[in-house]
Amino acid sequence: MDYIDRSVVVKKVMETKWESGSDGAVAMEIVAATPAADVAPVTHGEWIEDDYGYNRCSACGWEWDEPESVSPYCPHCGAKMGECEIDD
Repeated sequence: MDYIDRSVVVKKVMETKWESGSDGAVAMEIVAATPAADVAPVTHGEWIEDDYGYNRCSACGWEWDEPESVSPYCPHCGAKMGECEIDD
């Protein structure tokens, strides 16, 4: 599933040269009538290992209770670990 910014789509519809004025109006109605998706922004982070083998979340500072424990997401803040840019 893709999530898009409605204002970008509206701008593109308005910039398009339509053969019939009603085509653009219909396109705008479709864009306006499409319900917004319920999504949350994704926070990215990484596990930072200390000298004792414990891993700390770079996004919130939460630390595992057991050495060498990691998961794809921080159980404290939900940050997605690895593969993408780290949020500052």
